[in-house]
Amino acid sequence: MSKSLENKKKKQPGIDKFVRNYQTRSKDGVSDDSEKNIVLEKSRSTTMAATPTTQFDELKSLIIGLKTEMNVKIDGQQAGLVEIKQGMAELLNKVDTFNKRMTDIENTISANDVLVEQRFHEMQNKLNRAESRISQIEKEQIRNEIRDRKYNLMVYGIPGQERYVTETEKVIKTFAVEQLKLTLEEVTKLLFVHTHRVPNRHCRDEGKPDPIIIKFGRWAEREQFLLAARNLKGTDKRIVTDLPTQLKKKRSDLAKIAFEMRKDNKWTRIKVVDVDIVLESKDNKESSWVRYED
Repeated sequence: MSKSLENKKKKQPGIDKFVRNYQTRSKDGVSDDSEKNIVLEKSRSTTMAATPTTQFDELKSLIIGLKTEMNVKIDGQQAGLVEIKQGMAELLNKVDTFNKRMTDIENTISANDVLVEQRFHEMQNKLNRAESRISQIEKEQIRNEIRDRKYNLMVYGIPGQERYVTETEKVIKTFAVEQLKLTLEEVTKLLFVHTHRVPNRHCRDEGKPDPIIIKFGRWAEREQFLLAARNLKGTDKRIVTDLPTQLKKKRSDLAKIAFEMRKDNKWTRIKVVDVDIVLESKDNKESSWVRYED
């Protein structure tokens, strides 16, 4: 502010000179009212120009300008905040919509899961019933085969390659007399429905003859023939019942186990129980049969 006053004084050198002259003239006694008025008016004008009011007005104008500028900026910022708030509101609406859609999807998935689980249990139950039915059918089929093969016996170890039933029947009757120790009269009375060789790859791989299957016409004669098989002990020949394919493999495995048991002087037997085949053993003639368990 002092610099501003100095500048204003520099701009009015005539007034200062006039004052100095007036003071000189006063000292000399030269003055009048008009000159005094002029001097006072000019002095008042100069003094007023140099007062702080002018500086305050300038500062006030500057402040007003800054305030206006700040108001403009604040208005712009407020407009930006309004726009941001609107954007946030739109975003929140979208988030709510997304959450609702996710809830709907989760509910749909949950309902589908329940439906799928129900369908799965239904299918599982149907599958279990189907498996049970298949098992029953298989068992019934095995029972039928056992029943159909009931009158059959399989004879292993008889050499020969007969092509006709009559030839095979002669071989069997000779075998019954010579190996089973049946009388000629007993053999003559035997009623065979049919006899023939059964191709057997396992026997051929071991260089042994194919077994002969015999179908008896009378149950008593079949039992007589099977009972006489005890005379084959110590030979490479054997007589077994005819079984379905499903049981033959198990009987073969059990026969190997029974062979090892007999080395310990145990009694053994293999028999059919319903649709299964089991191995039983006992220590002596008086003891009870005990089923072998795997």
